[in-house]
Amino acid sequence: MDAGLHTAANFSAFFDGSRMRDLARAGAVRPEESDPLIANRQHHVLVVDDDMILREIISRHLTKQGYRVTLAVDGAQALVEIENTAPDLIVLDHYLPDTTGADLLAALRQHKEGFAIPVIYLTGDDTHQRFRESMNSGADDFFTKPVAIPELLQAVKAQLRKSHTRMIAQGDFPQSSSEKEIACLALQLHEVEARLKSVCADRQRIQQALQSLESGMAAWVSDEHRKLERENSALKAYGYALAHELRRPLRGIVGYAGLLKESEAGKLGNEASRMLVRIEKSGRSMNEFIEGLLAMATAEHSKFRRMRVDLSAMALEAVESCAPPDALPPTCVRIASGLATHADPVLMRIVLENLLSNAFKYTSTIALPNIEFDTCELNCESVFFVRDNGIGFNMADAVRMFEPFHRLHSTNDYEGLGIGLATVQQIIERHGGRIWARSAVGEGTTFFFTLGEAACSSQSLVT
Repeated sequence: MDAGLHTAANFSAFFDGSRMRDLARAGAVRPEESDPLIANRQHHVLVVDDDMILREIISRHLTKQGYRVTLAVDGAQALVEIENTAPDLIVLDHYLPDTTGADLLAALRQHKEGFAIPVIYLTGDDTHQRFRESMNSGADDFFTKPVAIPELLQAVKAQLRKSHTRMIAQGDFPQSSSEKEIACLALQLHEVEARLKSVCADRQRIQQALQSLESGMAAWVSDEHRKLERENSALKAYGYALAHELRRPLRGIVGYAGLLKESEAGKLGNEASRMLVRIEKSGRSMNEFIEGLLAMATAEHSKFRRMRVDLSAMALEAVESCAPPDALPPTCVRIASGLATHADPVLMRIVLENLLSNAFKYTSTIALPNIEFDTCELNCESVFFVRDNGIGFNMADAVRMFEPFHRLHSTNDYEGLGIGLATVQQIIERHGGRIWARSAVGEGTTFFFTLGEAACSSQSLVT
């Protein structure tokens, strides 16, 4: 008993020291796991018992419940564990090798710092006297050995809950880890908000810089576009003037070559005659090229005016000028009657002459050539078409069909400059219409075209 009193005195001196006050301020007792503020905290339970088997059983079950458990076999070791680890609850046996649980408990309860730590008292003596002694010493609950483990676990949970409630009521409950995490998150959110403000400010500056750059680029592009338009107009005007001026001397060359060939037919040798033929043929080819350039310039820059146009009559005139007089076999041409619309008459004549001359050209090797000009309805739209049963072409090559100087057939087989369809497309687009083709090799070609809303508004003229 002297040893027990000596240990109890040491224990009492421990509670007089600053270490216990520090442990109390740190929050030796933590709330129940179910409390939302500290549900993530692990409670610490100190088991003080010299019975190794019971001590290990209690420790194993508490550990399974998620508690952190430390063990002590006597009062001295219990003192060390309390000083080092500050338990949230103590499971204390009455009989210890160096003291009694009652003496340790009495020393614990005499001090303010140790008053709130819950203690569950264990004893092998189930008398009422032992029960009163443990309760008078400050025990929170009492169990006799052998201990029913489920009841002990429920008691541990209940005592932690009571301790939590008591500390909240007294206002001594320390800040939980969740509260610390909330404060940390609030600080992080503040930092994120500051970064977002900085990013928004940077973005606004970038947008302003981009807007300024875009305005400058738009102005530069506009200026360059106007410059290019002026240069393009000047170039086209120069080309038109040059072609127009070349036409007169070229006609003279062709004419004089023809006269010379006729007047000196019997006097010139074979070589000289062949040269005159070549001169005349080259001159005609050059004249055709110049006429094509002038037609393209006319299609793009001539004064545009819509009026009622009799396309049937215009197509018949184009057939007379395009059809070869000595074609064998003769071409069967069908021009639908009553085809009329609102369009520019000068430009429409160029369209029909080009499309019909192409039809004559590419049916020249066909046994029974047929050419047709008519109108039809496609997708509730009135569409004109020129159809032939000539050699046709591969639609895979039609992508560049309307590009100037692009040809679908070799010049060795069929003469031409490759500007007729480009001119036709320019004219159709000036009318607000569109043109396209359908063809297959050996099955002929059909060119379809529309003439825009103004022409469609006069559908009563198209029969």
